[in-house]
Parts: sequence; C-alpha cells; structure tokens
Amino acid sequence: MKSEIKFGDWLKFELLVAEVLEVGNKIKLDLGNKQVEVKGDYNVVVGDKIVIGLERDKIIVPLAGNSVIVPEEEIENGSRIG
Repeated sequence: MKSEIKFGDWLKFELLVAEVLEVGNKIKLDLGNKQVEVKGDYNVVVGDKIVIGLERDKIIVPLAGNSVIVPEEEIENGSRIG
C-alpha cells in the first residue's frame, strides 16, 4: 500500500541506511544494531542498501518514482542520513 505524507511529517522521521537481508512476504533489514521487517513489494535484492525512515514504531520505505532510495556511496548499516 502506497501513501503520501506531507513534507512536515516527513521531517519527523529519522532517516537511516539499512541492508536488505531477506526478500519475501516481508523484507528483513539490518540497521547495524537491530533488524526490522517491513511489508511491501519493493524492487530490491539481498545485499542492497536502502534508505528507510523510522519514527517510534513506524518504518517507512521512501520511494522516488517507483524506486527505493539508495545511498550514493558505501555507508555503514544504521548510519543516519540528513
């Protein structure tokens, strides 16, 4: 399910780099100090690093067009972006 959020709400999320560990009904992500799962059908493969947003118990996978956002250079899992 895709939904849009307003820019002001977007600023509430902590942006982090996560590595894709498993792809299936849920995508398992490594944030360095913990692992999380998200539902969704994203075009990712094991080993990809993507940007995710965290706010308390909410996890979002931001999209640009229909693609996940990836860091431009190699960066450690769990690193903050912004």
